[in-house]
Amino acid sequence: MKPNTIKPFAITATTLGHPRKLHTPITILNISEGKDVIAARVNAMWDTGAEICLISKTLAELLRIKFNEPLPGSGVFGNGRTVVGIAYVSLIGNGTLVDTYAAIVDSTSPSGEYSFIIGMDFIRKGTLAISSSMIDTTLSFTIPSPEPIDFTKLNEFAEGAKAYLPLSSERENICPVCGGKALELLIQKND
Repeated sequence: MKPNTIKPFAITATTLGHPRKLHTPITILNISEGKDVIAARVNAMWDTGAEICLISKTLAELLRIKFNEPLPGSGVFGNGRTVVGIAYVSLIGNGTLVDTYAAIVDSTSPSGEYSFIIGMDFIRKGTLAISSSMIDTTLSFTIPSPEPIDFTKLNEFAEGAKAYLPLSSERENICPVCGGKALELLIQKND
């Protein structure tokens, strides 16, 4: 049931305004139940800050995914118990299954907006682009990746109005005064 190659597919989602979080509908299958395939259509948040995909405990239970019992843990909000588990899930695209692992967590969204987080382990299998205009935001994703999108080559920029930065490099002391390339932000003084 697991194909060797992924048929190309793409999605685009657009919304008016500028949401705090970007989420889209997604279909998740649990094919580990043998002949019974269990599916759920839920909202998933696209999160480039998450190293792996995350699935809520409630959704994992709905999909009949087996996971470990709650274990003691501590975090920002103090000591407590947290669900620990890993699920092997498949996301559907153009009739093919894209497999990934998802860590099972107690909750993915305190507000209940989404029950799955799409992390970098899935995003890096394709290309993700997020664009904003004055009135809307657009998210586009495709698998497999086409040629890399280089916005510095797509537009006519004056010399000095474009920069090439290191991606996911080790932390460095990059200082514009020292000649290092960096995105420049100005923090204005509040009077």
